[in-house]
Amino acid sequence: MRHAATHDFLTGLANRSMVSPEFDRMSKTGEVAVVCLDLDGFKAINDLHGHAAGDALLKEVAARLKAACRAGD
Repeated sequence: MRHAATHDFLTGLANRSMVSPEFDRMSKTGEVAVVCLDLDGFKAINDLHGHAAGDALLKEVAARLKAACRAGD
């Protein structure tokens, strides 16, 4: 239940309830970076290929983000 409350059900990435306390803690020590990204054309994927394709794309992006991060990131 704790994992479900702190992670996105589709991607498995940490959600705001998990990230926010860590962000607050790390921002006090200066050990934080914020990265924002936009998936250009994502709406078109859903519109043209359906929400299952969009979900698959989000899962793949999440997997690549996880693979690019270090354990402490």
